[in-house]
Formats: sequence, structure tokens, C-alpha cells
Amino acid sequence: MTALSQQPIESQHPDGLVPPGYYTDISNHFYHHVSHGTSSSKLKLLLEHETDARARHYWLNPEPPSVAMRLGTAVHSLVLEPHNFGNDNFVTASDHWSAVKTARDAYPGMNIITPKQHDAARRMRDSVLSHPYVSQLLCDGLAEVSVWQDVAFYDAESDDTQTELAKCRIDWMPHNKPYLVDLKSAANASAEGFCDACDHFEYYLSACLYSRIANQCSDLMAATGYAQRETFIFIVVENMPPYSVAWYEMGVESRSKGNMRLNESLSRLYWARRNGWPAHNEKCLVI
Repeated sequence: MTALSQQPIESQHPDGLVPPGYYTDISNHFYHHVSHGTSSSKLKLLLEHETDARARHYWLNPEPPSVAMRLGTAVHSLVLEPHNFGNDNFVTASDHWSAVKTARDAYPGMNIITPKQHDAARRMRDSVLSHPYVSQLLCDGLAEVSVWQDVAFYDAESDDTQTELAKCRIDWMPHNKPYLVDLKSAANASAEGFCDACDHFEYYLSACLYSRIANQCSDLMAATGYAQRETFIFIVVENMPPYSVAWYEMGVESRSKGNMRLNESLSRLYWARRNGWPAHNEKCLVI
């Protein structure tokens, strides 16, 4: 299935079981909170937590987004989908915590930001769009493309190739370059600072999953005019004044690291499902 459908995919599949393919008309809320499929954020939970049982708990009971995450979501909307900003984001009447709580209760499916965050998000947007090179990269392309594909991976324990229905939401696909682009907000956009963030937040894993899903979707590649999109670009904007911007290409070593972590997480997911999402050892041990 391609992006061209007579009815919005959300109304066709209210249960969230979206067929493999790519879609350009799926809301941020539906993708993250309704649709099925294994995302990079879910795979990261397996690497982050000591036991599979705890990872599954947070998988089924996600923590509310942090202040930084809510700001990042607003920046994404302003830069990539400004026409949808009001559909995905709600700006509270004041910066007081009570206004935020009221808005969360009233609009559970929206990204809640304060006026102060809204101002910061707009300044971050302006920095991104005024950058001499980044602005050219973002001038023509597809934004927020949601893709589902069956991803193959090698499982060492079974010594066989397995598959997992995985999903990704690609920030930007320029029409004039065979790139996949990810927009990030960060405290430090320097090369050293962002590399540390990539290791801490497993950005390389995400990038490799996105690349694998996108390049396996032949309809998406055909529609965007490239056989493959092998280059992965990070655009990084700092979340503090003066909201500096940098951009980086993921290199061979980083891609190797990301693929290793991706395969590790997929294998662990496969093992956890087969073994009932175990917690700590089930037998009594002498310690």
C-alpha cells in the first residue's frame, strides 16, 4: 500500500493495525499512541532496562514526555509541518504548572507546551530555517513520513533469520538528495556533545532502523525518485539561546555501531517474547 489512498488510513484502521507501506497523512498522535509495530523507542527500552519484564512494563505504560521532549515535538511541528501545529500542539494560557495540568487533562492527545516553550520553539525554528545550508536541505521534500515494514534480522540463539513488523516516522526526505534527515533538539550541538547524546539516547540505533525500514519500502523509494537512501543526516538545534544549529552525516563507524545495537535489541525482543518476558532468575540461587 502506498501513501495514495481514497480514505485517511486512520479511519480505515482505527485499531492501529496499519498494513506495510508508507503514509503521508497519519497524525503524530495516531502514529505514536494508536498504531501497532515495533519502534526504535520500544527497542531502546530493552537495552535500557535490566530485565525484560521491566522493559515490557514501560513499553505498555510509557512515561509522560519530559519538558525537553515536549519542546522538541513543538520544534518539529514548526519546522516540518507548520500547517499542522495547531492540530498537534496546545499552548497553555500561562507558564504555571496548574495551566499545564489542566491542558493535559483536557487535551490528552496533544503536545502541551507553555508560552515560554512556544517562544523558545519559534526561536529554534528561526535558527534552523535561517541556517545557510540546512535551509536549502529543507526547502523541498516530504515531511513526517510514516512507514511500516517487516524487518529481517539474524538471531544468534536460533541461528536463523527472523522478522519483526517495525515502524518509523521519518522527519524529512529531500527531493533533490538521497538523504534521510532527522531533526534533533539538544543541549549541546557541538560534534563532541552530539556524539555523546547519540550514545546516550541510542540515536544511531534509531537511524539504522529508519534506514532499514525506508530502503525496504520499494513504493516509498520509487515515489521519491531514488533506488536507495543510504545517507543519514542529523540536523541539531540547541534548546538554549542563541539556539545554534549544526548538521552531521552518520559515518561508517557510527552506522556499524547502530546496526549492532539494533540487531542486539531485535534479538532480545525475539527471545523475551518466546520466554514470557522474564524478570530476575526464577530459581533460588546461593549468593
